[in-house]
Amino acid sequence: GSEMCIRDRSSSGYVFNVLFKVHPAIPELLKLYEGSEHQNCTIFEKLDKYIEGRIISLGLTNCFHLNSRKFFYGDYLGNRTPFNNPNITGSYIGQTDDYSINDLANKYLCIIEFLAFQIKLIVDSFGSKDKQIQNIVIFGSQSKNNTLIKLIRTLLCKDGIKLKLLSHSKESVSIGSCLLGLISAETEPSAEAEPINSKAENDLNFLKNCDIEFCDYSAQTSDDTNHRLDND
Repeated sequence: GSEMCIRDRSSSGYVFNVLFKVHPAIPELLKLYEGSEHQNCTIFEKLDKYIEGRIISLGLTNCFHLNSRKFFYGDYLGNRTPFNNPNITGSYIGQTDDYSINDLANKYLCIIEFLAFQIKLIVDSFGSKDKQIQNIVIFGSQSKNNTLIKLIRTLLCKDGIKLKLLSHSKESVSIGSCLLGLISAETEPSAEAEPINSKAENDLNFLKNCDIEFCDYSAQTSDDTNHRLDND
């Protein structure tokens, strides 16, 4: 039969929200792009643009070299997988008296590193050969963060794992939840399992017939083959 296992993080986008809420350089970043073509972009997009400029000006080949010798751990709300410890908290190593946009960008990249390596840790926690992961589908707002997605691909796709992104950006979280329900409903029912009511069955049939498009990101090429940790 089939089985379903949930392993997850207690926070992801929330970690970015905390940084954007408390960092003193946020007003400076917003002012930097006033009156430009990037004025109406999100904070994420403005940071990506700023980081791109720093990479070019410093002659670097990888954005993660900007935050070399810095480390962030962001379990602000405790850890679910693999430690199952609600008392774990966050920490940051490498803080100086610099609170400029450069520091904001460095911490932004550290968060991306943390989230990507946490996903790798969750994948590795399955451990057993009979539970090998073949595909990872990413839903929600973080699926639009190219820097995060590229790093996840670098960490996972060398193990033969295919990385896919859901194309429906607005409905991706809802569709992701529905897919979990669909997988659960299609597992071999036990003798004690309650029958699916007609409304739930109609919802599942609707989902099966939906044209859900996935982008196979693992097949795309990029220039992020060497992560900075490989060279430190």
